Amino acid sequence: MKRLFALTLRNIKEIIRDITSLIFCLILPSVMFILLYLLFGKMDVEMFQIDNFAPGIASFGFSFIMLYIALTVSADGSSALVSRIYASPTRSIEYLFSFILASIPLTLAQLLIFYALALIFGITFSGYLLLSIVFMLLITAIFYSACGLLFGVLAKSEKQAGPLCSIIISSAGMLGGVWLPIESIGGAFLTVCKCLPFYNGINLAKLVASGEFIKALAPMGITLAYALVIFIITAIVFSRKRKG
Repeated sequence: MKRLFALTLRNIKEIIRDITSLIFCLILPSVMFILLYLLFGKMDVEMFQIDNFAPGIASFGFSFIMLYIALTVSADGSSALVSRIYASPTRSIEYLFSFILASIPLTLAQLLIFYALALIFGITFSGYLLLSIVFMLLITAIFYSACGLLFGVLAKSEKQAGPLCSIIISSAGMLGGVWLPIESIGGAFLTVCKCLPFYNGINLAKLVASGEFIKALAPMGITLAYALVIFIITAIVFSRKRKG
């Protein structure tokens, strides 16, 4: 636990070192929300009602935290730190999980800023909305953090980490239903999206916010399963690099 705490504290310091990138990561989802509200908020279309599109943008914002983690991990890989980790009694899972823990304060701050702004613009406040924030923090955010870890471990440098993360960022926007109503498309496209974590992460937030907990179980399970599988794959890849 002492090693995990020390690594987590170190990662938090690395996160807050680059103030410009930190501010960008914290406020970008809020900026996207304002733009979408100004463009479509007055339209009498269900998808563009604030209670419907706000959870999607909040969930999409986690993809930028994923990028932040990937860049930090890849930078470690090209420095002497990872060599010291390899030579120390620190276990691979401790090193990797410390990034998940370090991302929680950043994720929470991002969510609080976003929903404080959403409340000003008229989103419906309820206890269910608070629960939605908790579920997004514990499940959806962890999925994106796990993706950031995987890409950071796979990348040989920070220059490679960015393009890898862009795949997930683009997929989250298009296949998650952030920018278009996937339900209205239907067919095989909707079926595929329902099997992916992007759509389910957003749907989880919407269902919990509306108090539909039974319906939220399936998307919660799918998103959590993806997060666990990706974290396990990351741990295996990192361990093999360590032995090699």
